[in-house]
Amino acid sequence: MTVKNPSIDRATFLQIWTHRVRIFLSRFVSRLGFGGGIVKPFKVDDLVTGQHLEIRVSPSFTTISVDGRDYYFRRFTGVFDGTGMCMNCSS
Repeated sequence: MTVKNPSIDRATFLQIWTHRVRIFLSRFVSRLGFGGGIVKPFKVDDLVTGQHLEIRVSPSFTTISVDGRDYYFRRFTGVFDGTGMCMNCSS
């Protein structure tokens, strides 16, 4: 069984520390002004379709949100990591 998130039960010591090092390096590189590609955080309300689009950049992920549905991409590799949804958020 591969554990992607060290906060999940039964994560090994190595998985936890690998995750912590990855987060530390991501934050360090971000402070230097690198990483994240050319995508910058922004919000837009499309008057034609009525959709709300938002892009957020964190140390580990770039999140694209369309009408409250979130799509997560690894910040440095661009690999799709999963989806999420804000149930109690107002657009």
